[in-house]
Amino acid sequence: MNKKILAVAVSAAMFAAASVAVAGEAEVYGLVHMSLDSMSGAADDAAAGGDDGLYVSSNSSRLGVKGAEEMANGMKAIFQYEMTVPVSNGSALSMDRNSYAGLSGNFGTVIVGRSDMPFKTAVRKFDLFGDTIGDNRSLTRLKVGGDDWAMRRSDLVMYSNKVGDVDFEIAYAVEDGTEDDSDMGARVTYKGGPLTVMGAYETHGADAAMTGGTSDATGWILAASYGLGDITLAGGYLSVGDVNGGTGDVTGFTVAAAYKAGSSTFKVQHTAGELDTGAASNAKGSMTALGADYAMSKNTTLYAAYVMADNEDGLVSKLDAGGAHDSTVTDTVNADTSNEDPSGISIGLIHKF
Repeated sequence: MNKKILAVAVSAAMFAAASVAVAGEAEVYGLVHMSLDSMSGAADDAAAGGDDGLYVSSNSSRLGVKGAEEMANGMKAIFQYEMTVPVSNGSALSMDRNSYAGLSGNFGTVIVGRSDMPFKTAVRKFDLFGDTIGDNRSLTRLKVGGDDWAMRRSDLVMYSNKVGDVDFEIAYAVEDGTEDDSDMGARVTYKGGPLTVMGAYETHGADAAMTGGTSDATGWILAASYGLGDITLAGGYLSVGDVNGGTGDVTGFTVAAAYKAGSSTFKVQHTAGELDTGAASNAKGSMTALGADYAMSKNTTLYAAYVMADNEDGLVSKLDAGGAHDSTVTDTVNADTSNEDPSGISIGLIHKF
């Protein structure tokens, strides 16, 4: 079926519009990511809500339509609608992914709507196990009380551009017409040959739950990757202040390596974090992931991953990718793993279209 016709049909069904008219180019796209997960070592008492066992998971499976219309003076009008599709359990579709309208031209690109904040973009770039049980957001997301350091933000205005080997973006998200709870962020990326270096800074308004309503929470991150033939090395360091009710600071890092051999890629990654509240003993946690991907075709990948977490002094590490993994694993298996050392084995299949 012609993609333009299909885009119109899917748009109408997805977003319940009375009519959809697509001028210029439009594309329907998506991703189905399913896995079979065996989880163990979680807090398995009733109070903690843990439950070891075997689970079928849908991991950020999605469906979207995007397009552009050519206009005068080299400008384009662009749009994107994207939603989460919970393949494994038949739950309702969720309009919680990047969706926006914007303009693009020689001046750069401006979008208005909902999109990833710069901090999240930076974190994702050095994670070799994204959207699996080894996702480094289990430690780096710091999602407490509604605040989120791998955030996809609504009510967003974002400007991005590329100059030579450098691209950057600046984002501002408002909160119900007020200024105190607004979020701002920026990211700069240099890519030259085998080297990529990325830095990001973000501040969350004083009303955000994690800050305790007393001061803005701020964070910065520096990440890099380097290709050595079939070997890729990646890593990043982050620091976030005024978390845990405004009483503490978090630092963390990820180091990772991948080796490509034909259609297979072998990966290893280690992530660690520490919460400093001024107490005699800081809360710490770490997570190590081992995995292998096999490219069955251009659009289909089969993978296996083994992940083990080490929690110390009350830091909670959950093998649920901070919401990227199926809510069955998030809510049931690792509802509370303080001072527990969960582990998991996952066999997954990813198909893009």
